[in-house]
Amino acid sequence: MTSDEDITSVNCNTLRSVAGNNISPDEIIPLTVLSEGQTDVGKKRLHNEDSFYSSDDKCLWFVADGMGGHNAGDFASQSLVNDAEAFFSPSDSIEESAEKIEAIIQQTNLNLINKASTITGDTIIGATIALLISKDNQGIALWAGDSRIYRIRSGNIEQLTTDHSLVNDMIKENIIKPEEAETHPEKNKITRAVGHDKDLILDYRKLSILPGDRYVVCSDGLTKELSDEEILSIAGNGSTTTTNQTLMQQAIEKGGRDNVTSITIDFFKG
Repeated sequence: MTSDEDITSVNCNTLRSVAGNNISPDEIIPLTVLSEGQTDVGKKRLHNEDSFYSSDDKCLWFVADGMGGHNAGDFASQSLVNDAEAFFSPSDSIEESAEKIEAIIQQTNLNLINKASTITGDTIIGATIALLISKDNQGIALWAGDSRIYRIRSGNIEQLTTDHSLVNDMIKENIIKPEEAETHPEKNKITRAVGHDKDLILDYRKLSILPGDRYVVCSDGLTKELSDEEILSIAGNGSTTTTNQTLMQQAIEKGGRDNVTSITIDFFKG
């Protein structure tokens, strides 16, 4: 089984050149997938600007967290969902499928920028995105912003994405300590999003998928309330549906300061 690859930044039509080789047929372990997704406005916000897409048939799941305020954020996140529903179909290889969905995201990005240009002022109609696509025993993660993908495997949790945020950049540059991020005045400022820049750069990571793997794709409304350890304690066992419902419930009960969205994806042998 191939190992996970390091994070790579990609623009449109660059995935095939960095994706590497497919797993050979004799290494493939047949997998069944089951997912559960949910979104909630939370306790503090008046409108839900999150959207999500979840298709076990197409093996494509993503969360989009809108930015730009009500109507703008709603429109941006739902545009990503609508465009995926309208234009995406899986291909024979995961690289080709990933190229297709990236091209759709890039076009949505341009559509949102064009839409914003028709409105007076410095309006941004944008959304973060965290996306997982799979085929056989391979997965590809694509993301921009601070929505996240976690993997729970063998009792351990791993954050597969890195936040595109100002505070995360400051942590990398040793300007602030990780424990200072939550209270930093710029904690909500992200550095990448769909609809933010014509030259949208998505980060990319190729993954191995094993029987028993569980993935959680979520907006920052979940991770603002639950630590990685708390996510693991909930997602470490239990059914797909119960796990996702509990993640949502706990995030809302612990404050629900933002819209909360989560998709739990389970891979089983057979």
